[in-house]
Amino acid sequence: MAEKKAELSNSRIRYRGFAGDKIRFVSRALSEAVRNYDIVLFDHIQLAQIASLSPFRLGRRTVLFLLGIEMWKKLPGLKARALRKIDLFLAISNHTATKAKASNPQIRRVKVCLLGVPEKIGPAKTPSSLAIPSGPFILSVGRMNSSERYKGHQQLIRALPQVKEKIPDVHLVFVGSGDDIPRLKHIARKC
Repeated sequence: MAEKKAELSNSRIRYRGFAGDKIRFVSRALSEAVRNYDIVLFDHIQLAQIASLSPFRLGRRTVLFLLGIEMWKKLPGLKARALRKIDLFLAISNHTATKAKASNPQIRRVKVCLLGVPEKIGPAKTPSSLAIPSGPFILSVGRMNSSERYKGHQQLIRALPQVKEKIPDVHLVFVGSGDDIPRLKHIARKC
């Protein structure tokens, strides 16, 4: 697949797709690693395994996002080896940082990077399928599968009446799909 270019924050970036071909992806990633990059950023532990295959350092600094449940258990093999080559870990929450470090002692320098929406956001083009209310709102983005109830959608719905006592015009907005939506809608109607 040909290399493409895109604009991002007034700087040029390169990206390449591999249409699911893992061997081509790993081969290209390792060949790129011989270049002297300032930062190599992995957005998932699956991709960070490439670091464990390399006999040398990737870039001057390596960063791995700790996104959730995949980091909450002791990691095996290449994943565990990859952790030793990471300079900085960015955790999506304090909870994920704590659980990941407890399960994997190779995780050292962790910074928590809470994802969210700024208090004041400028005008945006909202797809007609997405009805975002005016005024304050709580936004939850993610799958709503019955096998992933640990994510807390139900608890968020049940807590909303207490939040409304302090912020009466607040809305709760869920974006995502999954087989647990009918159950969650039922809970929301009851609350």
